[in-house]
Amino acid sequence: SNVTENTSTTTTGETKKCKYCQSDIPKKAKICPVCKKKQKKNILLIIILIFVALSFTMCGKMCGILGKAVDETVKEEEKKEDAMKEIAKKKYKVGETVKTDDMEVKYISVKDYKSDNEFTQNKKGNKFIKAEFEFVNKSKEDDLAVSSLSFSCNADDYEVEAVYMDDNELDADLSPGKKAKGPIFFEVPKDAKSIEIQYECNFWTDYKLTFVAK
Repeated sequence: SNVTENTSTTTTGETKKCKYCQSDIPKKAKICPVCKKKQKKNILLIIILIFVALSFTMCGKMCGILGKAVDETVKEEEKKEDAMKEIAKKKYKVGETVKTDDMEVKYISVKDYKSDNEFTQNKKGNKFIKAEFEFVNKSKEDDLAVSSLSFSCNADDYEVEAVYMDDNELDADLSPGKKAKGPIFFEVPKDAKSIEIQYECNFWTDYKLTFVAK
């Protein structure tokens, strides 16, 4: 009699599924012994893994670059802050020029002033003083607003009133590189031993430039 032998593929050890026929085949097999097809690697997965790795690398580099830029900006601002503190500590006399990052302020003159307007006269025991300044906008991009309202005055440490006298009073919006010159006026006691005029550099800070008037 004819005996028919049925043969089947057997596997030993660790196995994996064939990507095509789903047969159990040796884990290290590169060709399926059943369907004879090559067991190709998952190219898409490899591409995704490479992309993820590159993304992390680029992200790390970008974070490093941004972190360095932020650090440099902070250091630059701290440097400007320290420089401004030193400038604000000093007291400036007639003829001196104050230089900051944004502007130059020249203290041109200060003198007693007599009003020829009968409606604007000093009180008894007081006098008017007129101080003249010149501003230069050193910024390359931003406008500089200069106003007599940014000035204040102290006589013997008491605040005194500003007085409007002249249409040429200092008040201007300066484009980068432009200049403006003009006077400001205050009423002070005649017998004041010390008079100081202050200019508020920036609305957002407490820094003021101090100019000695007496």
